[in-house]
Amino acid sequence: MPTLLERVSKVWDVIRQSPSFLPTCVPIPESHVDRAIGGPFTRNQHYFQVRLNEMYLPYSRQWATTYLPMTLAFTEFQYNRAVQAAPMVVGPSLIEEKGISIPDSGLLLQDTRVAGLHPYTGGRVSVAIVLYRAQRENLVRKLLSIVESAASALDFSASSGVYLKIAATVLDGVEALFDGGQIQPLIGYRKEYDPDGNEPFTPGYFALLANQQNNIDPARLWVKNNRLCYGDTLAEAVSVQERNAAAANPLQETEFVLYSLVQSVSRSDVDLLPFYPLWERVQREAAQPTEEHWRSAKANMLSLYQTISASPDLTEPQAKELVDEYVAKMQQLHQRAVELSGLTPAILIQGPPDAETLSLDMTRDQALAILDL
Repeated sequence: MPTLLERVSKVWDVIRQSPSFLPTCVPIPESHVDRAIGGPFTRNQHYFQVRLNEMYLPYSRQWATTYLPMTLAFTEFQYNRAVQAAPMVVGPSLIEEKGISIPDSGLLLQDTRVAGLHPYTGGRVSVAIVLYRAQRENLVRKLLSIVESAASALDFSASSGVYLKIAATVLDGVEALFDGGQIQPLIGYRKEYDPDGNEPFTPGYFALLANQQNNIDPARLWVKNNRLCYGDTLAEAVSVQERNAAAANPLQETEFVLYSLVQSVSRSDVDLLPFYPLWERVQREAAQPTEEHWRSAKANMLSLYQTISASPDLTEPQAKELVDEYVAKMQQLHQRAVELSGLTPAILIQGPPDAETLSLDMTRDQALAILDL
């Protein structure tokens, strides 16, 4: 049985041989972006993610009435001491499932994560982005919806390992669409980063444009607020969403994809990672004042430390920072529990209340019994 990597390679070969596949790929220079991008990724220090910032299909091509758009992203990277391949599918179901109809002016899908958050552990990383058209038939629409649902049901925010378990299911759906002859790749691009071959893995924005029939000047492409814009300067450039009668915008007449490689030094979704239930157990035990619970909390904290240190979903600095944070909080919880267990009952400190004010749920005899304590 072929491996997932072999199946991905086969799909890419089919795409590459398509006559309408070659696009223009424009790396957007940092000087043409309205935010800092960052330097090359450092092994075991940075997280990376791949984001599909825009997928634009002009209505003049009759996409909305004749075809369904679909973008397929393949990301290959090292994870847990093995090379993995992760497919992700983005299409109109992400909009229509929320009750929003496709507008007549065109379809613009924005800011969708297609890979990550994942620690960069070195080695080669390759990213492939392909824009398809699929015939607008009920069967194809249903299958495309299933593929999208499978791809979006679990993402890397939970755990890369969890997502990789359903990657084969996503690829099954893509291959079924291929075999039926109902989808056609239009533009696509694959880039491999190999630090050992003097090709560092670096964050940035990339614009894939259909064969230039509209005289798009790459030097006039900019990125503002994660949107591909066109103009002479960053301040004057406008996106396809903006209406500017004074300036022609050839982007409005061509299919394009804007994607980005994003760098970060920490992740904020640690409560979704597999070790988090153990941390919740440590907190419950530490919040008990007894010595028995405290010994159990410390034993489970040691197990949690070992689990976090070996987690393939955390960088080394954040793993250490997280353990230090958890140990400090565990100690605070237990100290507070001990302090509270030794408090004199508030009813004796504040003086006896009236029976009528103790509780509306108590009988008068119960209230009087408490006053006699």
